Amino acid sequence: MRAIDNPDDEIQEPCRRLCFEAFQHLSPADKIRATGEMQKMYQNGLSAKHFRFLICETFDGMRTEGCRKTLMKLLFTDVGVQACKALKSYKAPSERDLNELVINAKDNAIHIMRTIELAANYEETQKFARDTILDAIHLFSRDVLAILKMMGSLPYIIVGTCIPILRDYQKEYEEAGYTMLVYGGFLKLYTRYYVNSGDKLPVCCGDESFFLQTCTLLMTERPEIEDRLRNDTSLMRVIDKNSSVDKMQDLIMDCLRAILDNSLLTQDCFAFWFPVSYAHKLVVNADDPSKKTRERALKTILATAKHNDSLEFYKGVNNFNQIWSGPGFTDIREQICQRFAALPSFEKIYGKEIAKVWRGSIERSIPDPRVATDYDFIC
Repeated sequence: MRAIDNPDDEIQEPCRRLCFEAFQHLSPADKIRATGEMQKMYQNGLSAKHFRFLICETFDGMRTEGCRKTLMKLLFTDVGVQACKALKSYKAPSERDLNELVINAKDNAIHIMRTIELAANYEETQKFARDTILDAIHLFSRDVLAILKMMGSLPYIIVGTCIPILRDYQKEYEEAGYTMLVYGGFLKLYTRYYVNSGDKLPVCCGDESFFLQTCTLLMTERPEIEDRLRNDTSLMRVIDKNSSVDKMQDLIMDCLRAILDNSLLTQDCFAFWFPVSYAHKLVVNADDPSKKTRERALKTILATAKHNDSLEFYKGVNNFNQIWSGPGFTDIREQICQRFAALPSFEKIYGKEIAKVWRGSIERSIPDPRVATDYDFIC
């Protein structure tokens, strides 16, 4: 075991693995004696990184007070993640223990979050975790992204009780001019909560962009909740309201595609969600100067092509018949044409000539220079 103290990491690592394997074959009584010796070695200065890793591995589940105290000392070191994992197999820490950890963490947001993660693991200390995390979000503005990321691993019950206050903090950060990365951090946290909570649904609280993005991810991760999105949220109204708003087009297309691609309620999915006048806007988007907008629009049109009732929506739209010859993304355009042409009502609505062209092999078109500019292809 003392060979782990070798300064050469290539020697430390295999020694640690050998010690851990040997530890597994000890009797319960010998394991207690071995961990006692390791505690003495650590107290006497043996602190090589792989020895600390070994402590975390072997002390996991031992549940002796000496092992617990040693792991608590390792919580704020470079093996803190492993120490926290091992500590979760012990009894809940006292409030005094947790307060000491908060004091020792000082101004380190990561150490505070590790304390919160430990407290959140036990029902009796979850209130402490909730109160401390709200203070951390407010105090550590420079580290808000790291805090939001670590919050994702907390029990959803704790995150759920924080959401109303977190929304206020989010607005404060936005008003203070923080970047879209912070906005994305809040979004990821909320959607992870809604995906994992099982019974909770997002509410549109004025930020329709945020609401649409959350629902998009929900339909990707939990399509079985579509019926509740229909009946218990304002999603349909938000989509309809913003379907003609230029700055909301990317969000609307992403949301509709997630619904149409993942819906389990296929019989009336298109008719329920698709805004009546949106077909024209979607075809216009498919020829947009922005490459990203064109791709989104074409993929959304492709998703609608699974539904026979979508044909009536496109019937009166100018240029829909020429969608196969539009600028760029020829592979997606071919898929659109072939999928639409396979629908039962296509030939009746659009005629034999178009059906023949769309079912056959489509010549690759040259992108229209007035639409597809060099700027579109800049990474």
